[in-house]
Amino acid sequence: MAISILVVDDSPMARKMLIKALPVQWNVKITQAGNGKEAIAEFRAGNVDLMFLDLTMPEMDGYQTLEAMRNEGLKCVEVSPHPKGCYPTRLIGLWAGHPIFMPRCL
Repeated sequence: MAISILVVDDSPMARKMLIKALPVQWNVKITQAGNGKEAIAEFRAGNVDLMFLDLTMPEMDGYQTLEAMRNEGLKCVEVSPHPKGCYPTRLIGLWAGHPIFMPRCL
């Protein structure tokens, strides 16, 4: 069974680089969104298991996206880099209440 991954970033190049970095042997279905509003629409349209989310985007940033998802009861695992370099960021836990940490430099 494929894992459904949503890659959310306002930069098409950043989305492309992240997708190319995923191991080819992973059984995944990848969907892309250019901002938080598009990401929420993708969640409403189908099942998303894992989200790679940029925190700094126009229109609706990553923090606003997570807050809106939490308010709607939309759940998934989200992974996001810290926008200022190699410092971990605590994310709003949407899946099983667990925060996820990921340094940007990885």
